[in-house]
Amino acid sequence: MVCWNCKSELRDGLTMCPFCGTPLDEESRSMATAYDKNLNDKMTKMNLGKKKKVLIVGTVCAFLAVVLIVLIGIAIAFSDKKSGGKDNGNTDATAQTIADAGKKNGTSVHVKVQDDSGNVLQAARVQIYEFNDETVLQEAATDENGVADFTLDGTDYIVYAFLEGYDDANTELHMQSNGVNSDYNTVMKLAKLPATVTVQTIVATTEETAEDVEVSVKSSTGQEVYNVSTGRAGYYEIENVPNGEYTLIFEKDGFHTMQKTIEVTDSMKVVQPMVPIIDDKNAVLVFMEWEGDQDLDLCLFNSSEKRYVSIAYSTDSDGNFLYSDHDSDKKYECLYLRNKQLDYAQSIFVVDTEKAQLVESSTMERDGLVVTFYNQDSAVEYYPKCDQTAPVWFVAYYYDGNRYDPDDNEYMTESSAIAWTRKIK
Repeated sequence: MVCWNCKSELRDGLTMCPFCGTPLDEESRSMATAYDKNLNDKMTKMNLGKKKKVLIVGTVCAFLAVVLIVLIGIAIAFSDKKSGGKDNGNTDATAQTIADAGKKNGTSVHVKVQDDSGNVLQAARVQIYEFNDETVLQEAATDENGVADFTLDGTDYIVYAFLEGYDDANTELHMQSNGVNSDYNTVMKLAKLPATVTVQTIVATTEETAEDVEVSVKSSTGQEVYNVSTGRAGYYEIENVPNGEYTLIFEKDGFHTMQKTIEVTDSMKVVQPMVPIIDDKNAVLVFMEWEGDQDLDLCLFNSSEKRYVSIAYSTDSDGNFLYSDHDSDKKYECLYLRNKQLDYAQSIFVVDTEKAQLVESSTMERDGLVVTFYNQDSAVEYYPKCDQTAPVWFVAYYYDGNRYDPDDNEYMTESSAIAWTRKIK
């Protein structure tokens, strides 16, 4: 048998354990078991009570800590207010340290680009190189004030500036190394390059190349400064042309002498249509040029047929026709009047078709518009009045061999007067 208390092995028949003295009868064993269970229950309850006390004490301590922190904050704020908000010196030192660190992190560099006259240059390209190095560190374009902004960490750089039409420029940039400079400003000036004027000559009625046209270029004082020929290509580049106003005179056998005034501020291209001389004393070639952005149209009204010669109907039974619809990029149009001797009116109009169909004002009268009537041996120019804003200009009309100016309604603005323009395009 085994002692139920100390677990020692015993011989059968004993009534008491010789090792621990525990009675071995059944009643004693039951009483001992009940006692142990009661003791265990008490111990469990005691452990739970201790845990609750620990939790309560921890919560109270945390609450007291929060209250203490709040009280300390209030005391500090009250102390600052009482002293008039002045720092004790350490705050100033800390702020200065932060400011110095910001400066040492990068100096703001502002590069302004100007021309020789001091005018700011927008969209110039500015590049920053390491000193004695070909590596581009930063690049930016100048804004509307001619300024490009950079942030640089070092002290020695080379700055390059570029702009089409100007000579490149560069300058050295040396800054202090102790973080004193928070802003650094420098100005670069670009010299204007001499312009190249490209001249191209074409036949106005066909747009084919007009070969070997002699071009005389005269200054504003009337002095001839260049004399060139467009050759077989109908093309010539005049280099190193100083800025200024020039008059170009174009001459070629079989063509009317043409003239154009230009203002040179940069390299440019001049396309000059050459008007052929008509070998018919009764015919008229109407030639229109303009400088604005709108697409203007020449139009002929045949009063006998009650018909318009225009883009929509480029000819009539009298042999009048519009050579082509030259768009706003080419800025010219030609109209052929076969016979000016007819005994009914043939009227010439200039139409800003888009504005006319919307019944809106046009700026064509202020955009270098000129209409020239070329006869076999003469030419007459017409210019609109610059104070007009009409979308339709009644230029002149032919009747029985003569050209007349309109008596009234020269500038058409009313919807009822220009409704016909909806049919010409």
